Amino acid sequence: MRRRFGRGRRSRGPADSKGTPIDAARWFERLTGESIVDVEALESVSADDVPASFAVVGSGEREGGERILVGFAPGHGGDAALAVLGVAQRLAAEEGFEGEALAVAPQWSISARRRLALVGELPFRFRALAASSLDENEGTVEPETTEVPLPLPAARRKRAMASVVTPPSG
Repeated sequence: MRRRFGRGRRSRGPADSKGTPIDAARWFERLTGESIVDVEALESVSADDVPASFAVVGSGEREGGERILVGFAPGHGGDAALAVLGVAQRLAAEEGFEGEALAVAPQWSISARRRLALVGELPFRFRALAASSLDENEGTVEPETTEVPLPLPAARRKRAMASVVTPPSG
């Protein structure tokens, strides 16, 4: 019993890896190459407060000279939004960033979409973008199964078994 409930619950220090780092160069190349983001190139923005396995943030410049920050997460749109909003707010306070912050992900869950409604007034423009062409699972949706079957109450099992065993009268 103890092992069942103890898996994955050990405390991790900051030096422990929490996942595979996202290959920023690869994803930035896809974002610009597939014209998902309208800049020629994106350069990684150093963000010590955003783990490399969580999301990546890049910076680019549009034709008119406007700076754009792009947050990308291959799994969850909420991660991309959180990362780019954090970096953009820091840059707005430190450097006066006034461009656009763009959060890009292949999928946006319902909860991530609801959180977008909670974003208040910002000193820059913010936009969220779903880019399903970046989905590494090619759009397949896996069913969510429970690990342990849910038990039925004894009375309900008895009624169900009685209706199967007893032939209808007539």
